[in-house]
Amino acid sequence: MKNKEIFIKEYIIDNDIEKNIFTTDKKRVFFKEEIFDHAFTRDFTGVRIFDFYRARRVYWIKPVIEERVQGATVLFKDERYKIPGKKAKSRRIYYVPEKDYVVILDYLTGQKKDFKFITHYLIINEWIKRKVKKQFGIE
Repeated sequence: MKNKEIFIKEYIIDNDIEKNIFTTDKKRVFFKEEIFDHAFTRDFTGVRIFDFYRARRVYWIKPVIEERVQGATVLFKDERYKIPGKKAKSRRIYYVPEKDYVVILDYLTGQKKDFKFITHYLIINEWIKRKVKKQFGIE
């Protein structure tokens, strides 16, 4: 799968050299091949289907994490974030309002030194946009 190969080359390893991607406050962000399905598919009535919108934005992830995208904001920086119906997690959520684009990182289990990439997505319809903005407290 071409998109998965791009993801691996950009974020995990390229020519046997491990990628080192850091936030602006020098915390390393780990990308794992296993997260590809979660990050590049979406749930459609209980079945994960490939999400073309997410795949087209594979190159957006790193510049957002490095805060090199104009207008990008960190919504939750190292805070415990509670998703309704789920256990609270310490995470960092980046939001690009001009593009309605979100990148989510969680701290590695048991420490607050480095992150793991969880997902990214483009908010593509008004209903989801209202839901996400309410959930994340975006004005």
